Amino acid sequence: MIGGRVVVENRRPVGVDLSGLRVRADAARERLTALNADNRRLYDALEPIVGSYCPGLARMPYHVHATERGRNSYLAGVSLSATGGSRSTG
Repeated sequence: MIGGRVVVENRRPVGVDLSGLRVRADAARERLTALNADNRRLYDALEPIVGSYCPGLARMPYHVHATERGRNSYLAGVSLSATGGSRSTG
């Protein structure tokens, strides 16, 4: 119940036209497929390139080196102040 109204009964939503919703969802899918046809061709052309590159990155270890303060080592030499951040050289 929501706000005193039964919204689900016997595991089915009450007051929802599921067959009408299905028709609207199918129409939306067809409309979006047509609108994105140019993008789809681009993505299909890029897929082999991206697909061969990303697994290589996934196999590489991801290193996070913490300092004694618990900060990432990338930030270890960075001083954040009101005048802006600067990286120390020493």
